[in-house]
Amino acid sequence: MAKIKKFDEFVKTDTTSEELLNESRIGETAEYKGKIIQIMTYFPKENDEDKSFIKQNLNIIWNILQDAYSDKGGFKGIEHKSEVLKKVSMVRLGFLNEEIVAVDVYNDYLGGNKSVGIGCVKGEKHETGVLLVKMIIKENINRWDDYVWSEVSGRVEELYRELNGYNVKTEYFDIYMGESGEKEIIDEYYYKRRIHGKMETKTIFGIKNKPALDKLMEKEFEPLTTFLANKDGGFINEDFSHSDYYRKLAPVELSIRVIYDFYGYHIDCGYNEFPENLYEKLKENVLFVERELKSGRCPADIARRAKDAVREGKKLLKDTTPLKFMKF
Repeated sequence: MAKIKKFDEFVKTDTTSEELLNESRIGETAEYKGKIIQIMTYFPKENDEDKSFIKQNLNIIWNILQDAYSDKGGFKGIEHKSEVLKKVSMVRLGFLNEEIVAVDVYNDYLGGNKSVGIGCVKGEKHETGVLLVKMIIKENINRWDDYVWSEVSGRVEELYRELNGYNVKTEYFDIYMGESGEKEIIDEYYYKRRIHGKMETKTIFGIKNKPALDKLMEKEFEPLTTFLANKDGGFINEDFSHSDYYRKLAPVELSIRVIYDFYGYHIDCGYNEFPENLYEKLKENVLFVERELKSGRCPADIARRAKDAVREGKKLLKDTTPLKFMKF
């Protein structure tokens, strides 16, 4: 049995699959059909404890991925098991009674955290494994400022659509994929590119990084703000939904939300406040998050995002004034 790095001792009891998809968060444990399930995130490049855990369970992770892609000749997102710890930037694991039954691995070589392999066990635990895969994908979508993105097709694409992921148009292919060899644009969302010698049809879901977000905000403002408004508990006041205010502050404020979510505080990011109050709200949030980081109480997946939020928040506070906020 894998020893799970505990994040939250609270157990949600007698939950349904719908409740788990709509309410569960990374690290929380929940009871499902009499068994305990949990999702955890690991950063093996940044955290030695996480690296040790992934190394300890590498055979399990690798075998799950190989089985998940058996109909395609095995998992090819990473060529050799020995390269996993070198190439993987983030890993999300789904546990059933402390046994790993679902896996998603991510690579940062193109920027952000690109999901390069996702799957679950087969056999009697497959049903719960599929649910945990859905929960992982839901986290990928909701925690958009973890900058998780996926190049998908088939069943994984169906799950991203079912769970309302953000589908990226092919006109942004180069921003996401860079120079990736031979490719053929099919339509607004689908393309073909050569993968391991074969032309395969793919589409992209997710937000790659801050530059990609800025570009999408610039050209896809309405659909993207609608998407972000429903992620990670975010919400938009109608007065600001079509203004520079939202484009400039949303990434900062929604990122800062994660620390509040973890500690269970009431969220008040200013969406329902008058503009003259926003500067002080942002300043208050940034200072709070900075104090929490210095306390050392933040788990790795929280601290990583919170540091980005503090950096972006401080930059915005430095570059503006309460008076400028009123002119957004």
